[in-house]
Amino acid sequence: MALGHPMQNGECGTTIIQGYTADISHLSDFSMYDWCWTLSPKDSNQDKKQLTRWLGPSFDVGGELCYASLTAKAQVIIRSSVSPLRKEEVDAQDIKEIKRQFTAELNVRLEG
Repeated sequence: MALGHPMQNGECGTTIIQGYTADISHLSDFSMYDWCWTLSPKDSNQDKKQLTRWLGPSFDVGGELCYASLTAKAQVIIRSSVSPLRKEEVDAQDIKEIKRQFTAELNVRLEG
């Protein structure tokens, strides 16, 4: 991005072209392929709350602040209710076991 041009008035090129400031808030909450909790609506065939891997914002499906995440069944789901693991959850033994099971199931589905 080119900054510092006098005609930009301190704005980035994307803001000037699109006419609004781009939302980059997701970059402060998640890293690529980060572990996260994803909530699904009651009428969904997905578990109400499940551990998933964060894939990034969903630009094509859903409303504002919808995210794409990967389930252990190798399905990409789009949800607005996605949150990073809390600090105490990252190293908790029960969560580590869920992560291990998730990774094993995902590997089986991707290999087969």
